[in-house]
Amino acid sequence: NQRRVRGSFAFEKNGMENRLTVGCILSMIEPNNTVEKPILQVISVKQISNPQQTNKVRYRLVISDSKYFIQAVLTTQLNSLVENKEIKTNCLIRIEDYVINTVQQRKIVIIVKVTPFESTSSLHVIGKPESIDKIKSAQHTSTPAHHQSDTSNLPRPQTQPISRQSPSNSPSHRPPVSHSVRPSPGTNYKSVNLALPPKSNNSNSITPAPGKQTSNNNSNRIASISDLNMYLSRWRIKAVVTAKDQIRHWNKSNSAGKLLKLTLADPSGEIGAIMFNDTIDLYADMLEVNQTYYISKANLKFAKKEYSSIKHAYELTIDKNTIIEKAPPSDSHHLKMTYNFISGISEIRDKAKDEIIDLLAVVREVSPCTKIKTRSNDEIEKRVVTLTDKTLSDIDLTLWREKALEWNVQPRSVVALKNVKVSDFSGRTLAATSSTMMEVDPINIPEVPDLLDWAQIDLENSSSVSLSQKSAFLGNVEEKTFAQVAEAPISSATPVYYYIPRATITTIKHNPSAPVYYKACPSEKCTRKVTETDNPEQFYCAGCNAMYSTYKNRYVLSVRAADHTGNSWLSIFNENGVQLLGVPADELASLRDENSPKYFKIFEDASY
Repeated sequence: NQRRVRGSFAFEKNGMENRLTVGCILSMIEPNNTVEKPILQVISVKQISNPQQTNKVRYRLVISDSKYFIQAVLTTQLNSLVENKEIKTNCLIRIEDYVINTVQQRKIVIIVKVTPFESTSSLHVIGKPESIDKIKSAQHTSTPAHHQSDTSNLPRPQTQPISRQSPSNSPSHRPPVSHSVRPSPGTNYKSVNLALPPKSNNSNSITPAPGKQTSNNNSNRIASISDLNMYLSRWRIKAVVTAKDQIRHWNKSNSAGKLLKLTLADPSGEIGAIMFNDTIDLYADMLEVNQTYYISKANLKFAKKEYSSIKHAYELTIDKNTIIEKAPPSDSHHLKMTYNFISGISEIRDKAKDEIIDLLAVVREVSPCTKIKTRSNDEIEKRVVTLTDKTLSDIDLTLWREKALEWNVQPRSVVALKNVKVSDFSGRTLAATSSTMMEVDPINIPEVPDLLDWAQIDLENSSSVSLSQKSAFLGNVEEKTFAQVAEAPISSATPVYYYIPRATITTIKHNPSAPVYYKACPSEKCTRKVTETDNPEQFYCAGCNAMYSTYKNRYVLSVRAADHTGNSWLSIFNENGVQLLGVPADELASLRDENSPKYFKIFEDASY
């Protein structure tokens, strides 16, 4: 077998047993050392549990270089390699990136990136490896304290002589082991085009190599968002704020506060970020959409998928210790949107509920922006946009809050949508989430010019089928008790929760001093409230921007309903109010003005 040298570690070119980077584990755990892409054998694979994350599976390995073995842990992103049996007992792996942690005075290798070799499960354990912990412990106890700096007798990885004729290369005069140290991933991300901040003259600011000890200072390392994980002790990202939610407040019996959610992105991917209370006051005004920032010392936690549509396994929590710096214009990201479009709207029929997709479509119709009340009695904006495409299928896209207010795209425009959520409410619909991004008529996408021509020429005469059931409000909504609804999570992607209660109306507010109706625009197409003018016979409608000599009353009832699990206050509007009380709002208004006993009798009859 022909030998060649990898760094200063010898391995055989041919022969599975001789491909190992022999003796490298000893150098991997030494402070400030990095072994470039060592090849090791997996001699044990075991699933371990995490008491704090019961639904998260992790795998612990024992890896060997044929002389020493050490425990290692795979990051959760690599779990599939074990589950697909690419990594199994006795196979060989090449570790592309790793971190050394110290746990209870024992060294652990955290494997961040790895390449398994072809199946070698029939191979036996190579060599007679010893535990690296025992070796280090023996060295520590046998070496006097005043001689601990002398490492001449420590075991060294096997090396290949540089020259057979050189006397200095005899076994007793081998040159000291040198290691091929590769730069940190943060120093050269050609694939994602990340730039480093200006170099500092301070030697402490040098970026360490990836095989680092976690005690080293690597806070200047620029990490890509896709590489963030729980085992990177210190990191720094350069990211663009692609979405910024409105500040939300909560007020419960045991707590009160506010929160703000962000979406951060770089060319490798995106991640959610959240901040609370005083941190919002500190950073909210500074962080602007489409601006680039350096961010470090944020807390990295597992993402709660029920509250987010972002695909990253983790999310950031920004607190008072987080460092945020705005990048200068010359160092800012200019992200080019990348998409993974589905074949067309007709394909959404087979998509799973809550699946996140990218879609290229034509705007067919835009509805007015309306306001609805949430379960917490807050008013939020809502707008429905109907989309279509050449598959001759339509679907409704629901926009909430600022996305509903800021929509200014006209019909027959082509929109490229990234990260929209599939819903099964009213057939099939789409919902914009906090991470949803959009481009209008993006001519850099090859399909857009042809789709624009189709929209201008053939759209009007095309006959399409809608996947959204506009006339069937109930759609696929389930019957729920009030207790079930109280426990249901409300996410930023779907701030309105639809359900069918089976309940009894126990109370209808009807104090004569507080009317259960309002003065509305008399136009058939408008339900906006009118305001009185200086002329008592003139009423102004802001929605129609018109003056009217009359108005019509419309119900807005507040009722309490109860079932066997609890009760809830509900809002009932005009058409349902007429159905409940049995009289139009104008007639009820006359009875109230006349102080008629029938006014109170109507509410009594409608209860229970």
